[in-house]
Amino acid sequence: MMPFPALTAALVLTGLVATAAAAAPRNIVLIYADDIGYGDVSCNGATAVQTPNVDRIARDGLRFTDGHSSSATCTPSRYALLTGEYPWRKKGTGVLPGDARLIVEPGRTTLASQLQRAGYKTGIVGKWHLGLGTADLNWNGEISPGPLDIGFDDTFSSPRPATACRACMSRTVAWSGSISATRFRSASGHGSATTPSAPSIPNCSK
Repeated sequence: MMPFPALTAALVLTGLVATAAAAAPRNIVLIYADDIGYGDVSCNGATAVQTPNVDRIARDGLRFTDGHSSSATCTPSRYALLTGEYPWRKKGTGVLPGDARLIVEPGRTTLASQLQRAGYKTGIVGKWHLGLGTADLNWNGEISPGPLDIGFDDTFSSPRPATACRACMSRTVAWSGSISATRFRSASGHGSATTPSAPSIPNCSK
């Protein structure tokens, strides 16, 4: 039998480990999809397509079957999710063109900035569609303000899929028409621009 002092020390150590584990922030992955219907995933009855990864999330996590959105379209619903403000309260939050200016003011509280304050490292991957910059943009230079100015530590995104091939999404954005590329400013405030001399643009029709 373990001596009382040793047992006490073991219990205290176990408690400290458990407390440390409980205090560590959990990863948060928010998957935001445009125009997806309740019946578009196989865990909700879809038969035309199978979505095993989404099904696994639904099976292993907490599943909600009654949800509501601030808007049925991309820009306004993204704006509301990020800022907590109804999009119809702010002019200019309709579906944005690909060269739109940033509609979220740098410095305002966002979902991402709140997570930063809580100790999280934040990032956005995929379609952005909330605008970039404040004036005429040079797509071969540094683009600011953008996601990094409103609470994100990193970005790997395109302005919107209609104007940037989804297969080209990265810190380097392939802009259709000019076939140029630009790199978003890094979290440290430094950026670099690249213009590929012979870019290989994936065939987005496949």
